[in-house]
Amino acid sequence: MESTACNSNFARHRPYSLDHALPRITKVCCTRAPRRVELVLTKHRWLIDQGKTEKAHQVLAKLHAHGDMNDPFVLAEFEQIQESITYEHEHEAKSYMELFRSKTAFRRLLIACALQASIQITGVSAIQYYSVTIYGQIGISGNNTLKYQGINSIIALIAQFCTILFIDKTGRRWPLILGNLGNMVTFIIATILLAMFPPGVSTNIGAQWGFIIMTWLCEYLSDFRADNG
Repeated sequence: MESTACNSNFARHRPYSLDHALPRITKVCCTRAPRRVELVLTKHRWLIDQGKTEKAHQVLAKLHAHGDMNDPFVLAEFEQIQESITYEHEHEAKSYMELFRSKTAFRRLLIACALQASIQITGVSAIQYYSVTIYGQIGISGNNTLKYQGINSIIALIAQFCTILFIDKTGRRWPLILGNLGNMVTFIIATILLAMFPPGVSTNIGAQWGFIIMTWLCEYLSDFRADNG
């Protein structure tokens, strides 16, 4: 009996592990290397900002000219970075109130808040956390709900991989806009299916598959859109 209970618990929690662990592992693996590259490419800026200009000059020379500190490109880049950091220090924000006083800063604040809100109000979190229950509402039950949730998690991985492949070509704006519109359409269709084929009353297989496909599309659009944002 204990073995059966353990197997049952494992089967129940397996899709949740796929849903939350694997996407995060993928993100870590896909972002660690670029971040290390980014650290190398921005180390000289940090050194100049800390007043260690000689060391920053050496890093730039190694990065762009095989250690030649008198290379014209290195000298021009070094001077440009110094001027940029000086400008940033002269115009840096003195308090959080400047987020509201400056029109430019306030616009950026509104965009950031709107993006976060647009991700949350799609309801994708509800699908991720309660998809087994949601599938049950359309008449799907048993191990099938766990299987479809596992597929849902794999679709999330595919969406994140597509983000890495296409972000430089698609940019950020249109994936966000079209993703939100796509989420709206999938939710409307899923709601219509629930209304036309109520749980416990209808066992229409086509409606069940339509509902499943809509949740998969919603997951894909949400992950692709959110990762682009």
